[in-house]
Amino acid sequence: MIRDKQRIMQNIFIVILLLVFLAVAAVFGVYIWTEMGDVAISTHGWIALVAGTVLSLVIGCGLMALAFFSARHGHDEANYNQVDVADSPSDQAPSNNRT
Repeated sequence: MIRDKQRIMQNIFIVILLLVFLAVAAVFGVYIWTEMGDVAISTHGWIALVAGTVLSLVIGCGLMALAFFSARHGHDEANYNQVDVADSPSDQAPSNNRT
C-alpha cells in the first residue's frame, strides 16, 4: 500500500516536472518570437506551419501505435524466431574442411 502511494507520488512529480518544462519552453518560444521584431508570417506560412506540425504528430503517433501493436500481438517474436531457425548450425551444409 505504501509502495503504491510512493509510485503515485513519483508519477505526479514527473508529470508536474514535465508540465513545468513545457511551460518554460512555451514562454521562451513566445519571448523569442516577440523579440524578433517585425517579422511577419503570411497566411501561406501559417498554413504550412500548422500542416507540418499536424502531419509530424500524426506520423509520429501512427508509428508508435504500430510499434505497440506489433509488440503486443507477437509479430516481433515471430520474426525473431524465424531468424534464429534460419541461422542455426543444423541448417548449414557440412563443410569439407579436412585437417
